[in-house]
Amino acid sequence: MTAPTVYDQQPRSASRGDRVLARYYRTALAWPAVADSTGVWLRIGDVVDVLAIRTRLAIKVNSILVQSLLGAPVVEVRGRHTLWVFLTQPRTPLRQSTWADLVRLGIEWREPGSALRLPPLGGIGSSFRWLRCPTRGVQLPPWTAVVGAARSAAGQSVHKQPPS
Repeated sequence: MTAPTVYDQQPRSASRGDRVLARYYRTALAWPAVADSTGVWLRIGDVVDVLAIRTRLAIKVNSILVQSLLGAPVVEVRGRHTLWVFLTQPRTPLRQSTWADLVRLGIEWREPGSALRLPPLGGIGSSFRWLRCPTRGVQLPPWTAVVGAARSAAGQSVHKQPPS
């Protein structure tokens, strides 16, 4: 018998629904998710990574990914600046110029070991919801595919400016 991992040991303060949802993410999707009194949390780094992109650019990024058959699960976080958070495979090394492009485009990321709160599946009308739910058996897109789609989408925006 093996000892349970920290991700199998759910705090009792978590609601039953959150514990069930965290277990679903762990078993069906193999994501390192836990539940606590504040919701369900996904550990970023080893299995899943994220890129948060403002809506205007994110719509174009999503279109490029879907056309390339690399659609990603996306969490929408509404606030002062609405963000679409794309879930990806773990990040890979990037050139310094690529990191600079991400900063210039206002794209955010989380450091490995940090956590992302996950919304309930099928949550409609919330300021925190899935725009594109994860699907069992479907691989997350590579980190570099989402980075490339963001850079491409930003380049298209520059080239599609109407003439003065």
